[in-house]
Amino acid sequence: MPAATDTPKTASLDSATPVRWLTPGRICLYAATLLVLECVVVTAWWYGHSVIANPTVPRLGWDFVVYWCASGLAQMHGAVAAYDWELLRVAKTPLLPNTFGPFAYPPTFLLMIYPLAALPFSMALVLFALTGIALYLGYLRAVVGHLHRYWFVPALAFPGVWTT
Repeated sequence: MPAATDTPKTASLDSATPVRWLTPGRICLYAATLLVLECVVVTAWWYGHSVIANPTVPRLGWDFVVYWCASGLAQMHGAVAAYDWELLRVAKTPLLPNTFGPFAYPPTFLLMIYPLAALPFSMALVLFALTGIALYLGYLRAVVGHLHRYWFVPALAFPGVWTT
């Protein structure tokens, strides 16, 4: 009786080799599909908030608001003001009237984001996001860029890139 691991005598070399279905080209295709879907979701989010003006859809960058407001409070009233919940609530109300979250980050992070309030909210959000994406992609290029040429699309399609 043959063992389960024995190969039949009719097996050819082609059928015995494993099929590589997860190729770099397919990974790029799947990542590109995910990237397109993420762009559709972000566009629908923007449309729901800005064009339709649906009050249940928060503005793009809603999680960035606390950084921008804390930066503004630190510039106007000193660094300690960024940790005052009442001042932060008043500063955030024009941008997010129904949502509140405290600035729960260390003072060293406040030092890093301190200049953000010098720009209008939308410009600061774009600058912050593009800086983060550039640092992320630069790091990945340094780590895996020389190993493989197909790193860029999967790296850009990573969902964490599209959250602030």
